[in-house]
Amino acid sequence: MTQKQIVLNAGDVVVLYTDGITEAENIDGEQYELERLCEVISQNWRCSAKDINQAIIE
Repeated sequence: MTQKQIVLNAGDVVVLYTDGITEAENIDGEQYELERLCEVISQNWRCSAKDINQAIIE
């Protein structure tokens, strides 16, 4: 098992997700994908965790 230590500073954001998010499909069969997830997070990183979650869902 590999371990890595990461120092977090005030204001940093950590998002944990599963492949169920990035592989979720819309009605047209298009996957959400990692790029979209990263885009939504980068646009909402100053928001609360609840608001980031809602932005990902929307």
